[in-house]
Parts: sequence; C-alpha cells; structure tokens
Amino acid sequence: MIWKLQPKSTIIGMISMLHTKSSTLLGLNASDPSPRSMKKFLPQNAVVLDIGANEGDFAALCKMACKSVKLVVVEPQKEMEEKLLTILGPDDLFICKAASNFIGVSAFNRKSIGDRKASLSSAKDPLNMNVEVTSVDQICEEYILKRINLLKIDTEGNDFRVLLGSEESIDKGSIDAVMFEISYQTFMNGFTPQEIEGWLRNKGYSKFYRATKRLGFIPVAKLHNYRAETQNILVTKETRN
Repeated sequence: MIWKLQPKSTIIGMISMLHTKSSTLLGLNASDPSPRSMKKFLPQNAVVLDIGANEGDFAALCKMACKSVKLVVVEPQKEMEEKLLTILGPDDLFICKAASNFIGVSAFNRKSIGDRKASLSSAKDPLNMNVEVTSVDQICEEYILKRINLLKIDTEGNDFRVLLGSEESIDKGSIDAVMFEISYQTFMNGFTPQEIEGWLRNKGYSKFYRATKRLGFIPVAKLHNYRAETQNILVTKETRN
C-alpha cells in the first residue's frame, strides 16, 4: 500500500470529522440535558429564567425535572405564546420580548414563524420584524425576582450580550447558575468562548459543565476558541456531585 501525503487542510478536516463521529458514538455531542441531569441544578421551588424559550422545549424539561419550578419565559415571537401556555402553570410568567444588554426596540430576523434560528439583527433584511427588547436586570427589577436558580440563554449568538445585561443581578449574587450556548454564531457576533469564560470566572462562576446526550453534564476545564460546534454550557459557583 502506498501512502500519499495529504494537504494540511484535508488532515485537519479528517481529524475534525473523526472527533465529531467519536463524540457522537460516546454521546458527548451537545444537546439539551435530560430531566434527570437537570435535577441536580434545580432545588425545590426553583426559579428558572428562560431567555429565548421558542416553543418551550427547555421549559417542559424543567417541569419534568422539578414539579415545583417557577418559570419565567422570555420569547419575542408572539405566535409561540399559545404553545408556551400549555406548558406554563398559573404561577409562571410569559414575557413577549427579546433580551439583550439594552432596553428598546430592535430588528429581529426570522425565516418563518417559530424559526429556532431567529435572532436579533442589525442587518437590513425584508424578513426582519421589530421587537421589544429588555434585559435580565430589567426583568428582575420589574417582576421582583430576587433569586434566580438558573438563567438559561439561547439567543443564537447573542448570549453574551444577554449576560452583560444581567451584570447587576449577577453582582448582587442573585443568579446561582447560568446555562448558555456556544456556536459559530457566537463568533459571528464578535465574541469568543474564552472571552465569555473569562467574564464569568471574574464574576465568581468557577465550575463549568457541558451538556451531553448520554452522560449528562460533564465538567470541562476551559472553553476553547477553536471549537465552533454547538455546545450547551452550564456554569455554577459551587461543586456539584
């Protein structure tokens, strides 16, 4: 057998493919966590602030993990309200707004109703619609949320801006844990995983976990800038068994 030297780009591509395939077989690819793995982070009567709820998959997961959970779901697509209300209880709250690090109005890009990749956008596009924008700090003040056990963010690349809009609440010690998404859109918005990690560590979040399909939340030592595949990251200030 004759081995031919492959171009560097081909070799890197093959390594990336092997990493992805092996991760899939081991159940290490990013995915929504299971109710069982979520229980560790949701005490009785937990308060979950769900930013970017869409049609409520994560909200439903929290309900399965903790029967007594109080949900505050934030979703700018008004059409999602009917579906979300089938999940929410009488003590839960639906807020029809987007979230970021400012309060006002912004363009919101979506290709269809319920688009899971919809996001705030500054680009001129006929598909854009205008939505109201709030911040986590404003939500906490307006709805008197003194303690958030879990802040979940899924805003298609805008997650760090949402974090910046929660800085006052974080500095007060009001947010126990944060779950956010890293993807190629994080880079497209001008941020890097290591930048987000550094900001969170400076705020006292020292334990980082990655959500996986079969193994639940696995500890990670650091976030890498070269990993652009979608990852759901959960951070806390304390060790979890």
